Amino acid sequence: MGVLNIVETVEVSASRRLTGDEIIMQSLHNMLETLVGGEVAAARFAFRSAPPAHSPRYLQAFRGAVRFSAPATAIEFPLAWLARPAPFANPSLFGAALNTLEIERGALRAGGLLLAQVQYALNCAAGMTPPNQASMALELGVSSRTLARRLRVAGTNFRTLRDDVLQRRARQLLSETDRSVESISAELGYADAVAFNLACHRWFGVGPRAWRQAQRDDVSAVHGQCPCPPSVNQTARVNSSTARARPAPA
Repeated sequence: MGVLNIVETVEVSASRRLTGDEIIMQSLHNMLETLVGGEVAAARFAFRSAPPAHSPRYLQAFRGAVRFSAPATAIEFPLAWLARPAPFANPSLFGAALNTLEIERGALRAGGLLLAQVQYALNCAAGMTPPNQASMALELGVSSRTLARRLRVAGTNFRTLRDDVLQRRARQLLSETDRSVESISAELGYADAVAFNLACHRWFGVGPRAWRQAQRDDVSAVHGQCPCPPSVNQTARVNSSTARARPAPA
């Protein structure tokens, strides 16, 4: 069994502690129920508080076993749940989130807010014709010359930033969708598939169709060598101001 402990980071009264634990535990119960359905009944919900006057209502709120006066407020659950894929996983949103994080990390390292604003605006232009330097400067409220100068101070230029975003977007669309090369080319703002083909040769060393096929061949080869899913670390860890997870002792 794994265990998710609720850690109190601020000292509160017993009554407020119980109220807080109830809110947190009910929220976590509902999240688990969304993920595993009726199997949430296999979980055990422990409260460090003594049984309150309304304790019979816990049987209605929690589908698993409930106990009070426990050493800690915690949820115990089958470790097999950790091996389950997330039912609401969205590769496209995940890829977009990674792109945003990369932009923010680069901005922190470079120390340039304007750089981050340009990268963010370019990244948000997915599905539309990417802006040019003049329109970007207008959007940011600076002159095109000022934008170029400040990007140069940050060690880059608008063309390079735009090209980086287009490359990431092309990589994502080619590897994660079955859309035609022509459709992807149009979304990225290229005049035609020929221009997009030239860009792919510059980025990947091959054309878009060849690069996509190579990615699929690599995935097929990996799956052929290892038909079983990789093992999952049996340690759950949730870090927040109110909850931390660790494996339960055997």
